[in-house]
Amino acid sequence: MFIQNSPLEGPGALGGLFRRDGLDHTIVPADAEIPRRAEGPVVILGGPQDANDDSARLRDQERLIRWCHSRSVPVLGICLGSQLAAKALGGSVHRGPRPEVGFYDDVTPDASHPLFDGAPDPYTVFQWHQDTFRLPPGARRLASSPIYENQAFVHGSVVGLQFHLEIDAPTARAWLDYLARHPLAGMDTRSIRGSLHELGPVSANLDAFYVRYKRIFGL
Repeated sequence: MFIQNSPLEGPGALGGLFRRDGLDHTIVPADAEIPRRAEGPVVILGGPQDANDDSARLRDQERLIRWCHSRSVPVLGICLGSQLAAKALGGSVHRGPRPEVGFYDDVTPDASHPLFDGAPDPYTVFQWHQDTFRLPPGARRLASSPIYENQAFVHGSVVGLQFHLEIDAPTARAWLDYLARHPLAGMDTRSIRGSLHELGPVSANLDAFYVRYKRIFGL
């Protein structure tokens, strides 16, 4: 099940992998009510919200994360989803030193953890965020970068990725079109468009991560 927080941010390439393998790829649209429970893996996608916003829908997602965590149901939080996951389990979310938007190859994964066993270092990802999280008590950091200490974590059945591995070509074009209409200070969308060849390494990282994720959580 994929929970959207923005119509612009969908399952991307990860949705195709779920469909291929017969996993629940139901999409909960950004304006829909959040389920109270889940039987299969839950993926909480990104969005423009601040995780600290006074929003009943965000709090409902945090409650679902805690419900899944207490029952060992896998949850994968992406971008905003990772921040909600950290917050739900006792961490906190705050503004980072500067926005990250575009392709980055400065992420260092924890190759000693099975989720990133054999992962390349540096690790290429797509970023679109300006907030970050503090780890919940008992969580393990899975990736970091020079600017952002916490790029990924795991806590029981909950995994948070601050970055986007699910991005595919249609998603990238849609996001860049949006950013061209709503530019961030100091950001050049043309340079990001010129880096779309980086989708290859990101896609390879998603494929490898997905295989490990399925194995670890028995999917």
